[in-house]
Amino acid sequence: MTRARLAVLAVLSAFATAAVLAHAGAGPRPALAAALLQRAALVRPPAPAPVAVATAAPVPVADARAAGPSAPAPVVPAAPAPVVPPTPAEAAAPPTPTPTPTPTPAPAKPSRIGHVFVIALTGPGYQATFGPGSPATYLTGQLRPAGALLSAFAPVDGADLPNYLAFAGGQPPNAATRSECATYADFPSDAAPGKDGVLAGDGCIYPNTVLSIGDQISSSGGQWRAYAEDLGAGPAAAASCRHPVVGGADDTLTDRPGDGYATRHNPFVYFHSLLDLSDCQADDLPLDRLTTDLGSANTTPRLAFIAPDLCDSGSAIPCADGRPGGLATADAFLAKWVPAILASAAYKRDGLLIVSFLSGPAPNPGPARPAPTGTLLLSRFAQPGSLYAKSYDPYSLLRSIEDLLALKPLAKAAGADSFARVALRAAFAGG
Repeated sequence: MTRARLAVLAVLSAFATAAVLAHAGAGPRPALAAALLQRAALVRPPAPAPVAVATAAPVPVADARAAGPSAPAPVVPAAPAPVVPPTPAEAAAPPTPTPTPTPTPAPAKPSRIGHVFVIALTGPGYQATFGPGSPATYLTGQLRPAGALLSAFAPVDGADLPNYLAFAGGQPPNAATRSECATYADFPSDAAPGKDGVLAGDGCIYPNTVLSIGDQISSSGGQWRAYAEDLGAGPAAAASCRHPVVGGADDTLTDRPGDGYATRHNPFVYFHSLLDLSDCQADDLPLDRLTTDLGSANTTPRLAFIAPDLCDSGSAIPCADGRPGGLATADAFLAKWVPAILASAAYKRDGLLIVSFLSGPAPNPGPARPAPTGTLLLSRFAQPGSLYAKSYDPYSLLRSIEDLLALKPLAKAAGADSFARVALRAAFAGG
């Protein structure tokens, strides 16, 4: 059966199921119907192949200050004016407002990358992480020379949760998310997204009219999964989709001995579109499930989001179990899990591993843009040892993955700069 027929069948199935649920009356079923109809709008038959557009080839640029003395000669794409990564003094300077970028259309067909792995970490800042003397010796000594480094990648907010939600759904910070949603609360019942997909107002759990990248991948016929460390270590021994009761306090804000799970580092539990359709229960899983799923390319999800616990993510310093925490502990986590990902059949076939420091040094809620933290891309489609100094953020991360998978950009990702065709140009060769 052709992809076009599969897409049409997916639409008809979603609408038929939604109609049955809506007709069933009271209870949660109308909400499920709304979520299904919302998803059905995402399913589109594949468009004709786009006309190839010539682009300038990358130009070698020496940038030993950012790449470190032992790194290979970095590469940046041709640009009207070269940009260099910030020095520590520049990183500490007040942010300079930048114009809103002009939205660009999503690709009409997927790239050659079919499996994306994202490891989300907290970093002390770009220079401390990737510069000389970094305690992250595995990251800088083994991974950095093999990948493409986004030196000016920066969080959108000083708190953790806004950055994770910007990545998962393109939604901007609000007062509740800037407080890490200490109370796990719904948005007001009358909250609705605007024409741009952005939900204004204050709240934590988005209504089912607001979609995530998980919804997009499910609607396109693929599978996503989140793998959260210590998800099953809580007092309730959750098997999947761990979160507080709606309206209740979040008891995972700080590290605990034997349980470092953080709700705020698991963004998919903040979307009713996933909670109401049981996607969260099926695909938001403990970290050890990743080992099983990496067993073959067919069992590896199209998007694998990996959330270390508060200690292994670099958030806790020191950790509740006595480990030092911070960047050195996060580096040990990478040394344990990255080799298994790189050795998997899915990664070897068409994979991309993104090691992203989504969060900055210390929580500083507010509108000021945090300093760069950096993001590393590992793939056979990336230039080893290359460096890209253009500014990117979690909206860009979402937009780039959407571009790679030919998905329509969500909310603020529509206006974000994408690094997909810049740092992963080879993945679009021939398309």
